[in-house]
Amino acid sequence: MKKKEKIIILENGNHTLFLEEYYHEHTQRIYDILDKEIGENMGWELRNCTKDLEKYLDNENLKFWSIFFDGRLIGGVFLDLTIKETNVWLRKMANLGYFIDKPYRGRGYISIIIPWIITHSFNILGLERIKVGHLENNIVSKKVIERNGFKLIGMERNYAKPLSSDRYLNHYVYDLIPEDLTTKENNFMHVKIIKSFSKFW
Repeated sequence: MKKKEKIIILENGNHTLFLEEYYHEHTQRIYDILDKEIGENMGWELRNCTKDLEKYLDNENLKFWSIFFDGRLIGGVFLDLTIKETNVWLRKMANLGYFIDKPYRGRGYISIIIPWIITHSFNILGLERIKVGHLENNIVSKKVIERNGFKLIGMERNYAKPLSSDRYLNHYVYDLIPEDLTTKENNFMHVKIIKSFSKFW
């Protein structure tokens, strides 16, 4: 069994925000967090049983990290690497996804984790593009994505019809490439996120 590694994102006094690679012992807690609202926003249908969820998270093409705050699992962030490009000259890419338990939303935790995911994706995993998206009614996710420097590249019209909606919703798609990180605007944005995060403890 591989050794568990805590990836410390931020420590402030008695509080710690860290990531840990997915282990089977995380499954039940993740299952409990994945309520109807999260499932609809992410397009997941994994609520049948924990075994279905465990099988999905064990996928070798999925890089999944559980999010912990003060030792309690509060969400997850992941990279879906299943996108296979048929042409070798296209950039190696992955789709980014994330979710967090209701009591911990609005504290800026995802915004402070994504810069680490971006750095890990480009420098360690060798990715050359990260894509992410949100449905038109998910304003919170829109703010998180744009705050982290992702660029809007398009809209998929009438993309999905969540159970909570009476119509099909558009899906906005963003991406980030290594060249974006060299801009003064994006570097400033990441420093600003780090400096302002302490107010969310």
